[in-house]
Amino acid sequence: MLKRTLTAVTLALIGIPAVLYGGIFYFLLIALFLGVASWEYGHMFRSAGSNASTPLLVGGVLILLVTRVYFP
Repeated sequence: MLKRTLTAVTLALIGIPAVLYGGIFYFLLIALFLGVASWEYGHMFRSAGSNASTPLLVGGVLILLVTRVYFP
């Protein structure tokens, strides 16, 4: 319980200013979250026996994010 509370407080201290300032700070926060999530997804795929390329997965997600943000 304490670990989850500390994680929530830490994420709030990082996330709330990024959302309030917006722009590049918010973009970098979202890119970090999506990068870590896709990295974790790749490792789950690999542990299930699939032959997933984690760098390709993370890179693809970040390229799609940049493309979506800067070329709507």
